Amino acid sequence: MKRIKRHLIIAPLVVFFATLGMQAAQETSSEPKTQAPLGVMKTNGVVVERSTDGFTLRDERGSEMSIAVTDETVIKERKKNFFRKANSYTPQHLLLGLKLQVKGHGTSSGELVAQEIKFTQDDLRIAQIISSRVSPVEMRVEEAHNRQDHLEERTEILSGEITELNEAFGVARSEARQAQRTADRAISRADNTDKRVSALDEYQETHMLVIAFTFNSSSLSGDARAQLDGLARQTNDVKGYLIEVKGFASSDGDDNYNALLSQRRAETVVRYLIEHHQISLRRMITPHGYGELAPVAENSSSQGRQQNRRVEVRILVNKGLETAALESARGNESANNF
Repeated sequence: MKRIKRHLIIAPLVVFFATLGMQAAQETSSEPKTQAPLGVMKTNGVVVERSTDGFTLRDERGSEMSIAVTDETVIKERKKNFFRKANSYTPQHLLLGLKLQVKGHGTSSGELVAQEIKFTQDDLRIAQIISSRVSPVEMRVEEAHNRQDHLEERTEILSGEITELNEAFGVARSEARQAQRTADRAISRADNTDKRVSALDEYQETHMLVIAFTFNSSSLSGDARAQLDGLARQTNDVKGYLIEVKGFASSDGDDNYNALLSQRRAETVVRYLIEHHQISLRRMITPHGYGELAPVAENSSSQGRQQNRRVEVRILVNKGLETAALESARGNESANNF
């Protein structure tokens, strides 16, 4: 009969504390914890949260307090039978939902350092039942939280990757537009050059020189200037001539950059002839940079690449004028022979 009454009393308590334990396992109180007063104190309550070095105790008023458990903390049974020795326990027995009594002293940090913890065997059995119910729920909740965290992390990573891809796409699109503009300018210059060159069948080459350039440079050296000075003097007594200027580069660097570099080299030569020798712009065939095209040596050696960093300058004279000049010269020579 006593056993039946005992179970009738314990069963509702199990339900009550199981519910309390599950709520404590799944919810985190937004209320700040109660600060333990300095000095020795005793308090009762239920374990609602565990930590590595203690637990959180919630009293009957709903206030929570941090309890620190040390090696000196005595954990034992609060027995009802005075004729037997009280059982001793370890911190592992401080389960969620366990109703207990704590005696200790408060610290300046507001924590209660436990000196003695007591609970009955009935309360321990109830806590063990609660733990058997709560632990699987905690595991499922923890797994759900982990899955949610993983999904949030993956979402953030994917969002970052999408942002990077959009930025990379924007950069690529901008570079493509720039490359298209560069190609359009090159095609336009090439078309203009072709138009001028198409008329070169009426001209023939009388002088040609090669101007060398150093690595990644479009500046004229002293020797290059002297060569151009000599070429300019060749035009003093010539009429009906054109000057063709072609720029080239070695294989160092990418194609687009080499095309621009060779163009700058050709334009440097043209500018020097115009500014230092007053050669009319109408005498100049539109200078063009051919980049790595038409190498005169192998780019596999440094000597070969040096030879390919060049500008070719040619003086083209109208065939009809040149023929007339030659005939006039022959006539003067014949007259002098009489």
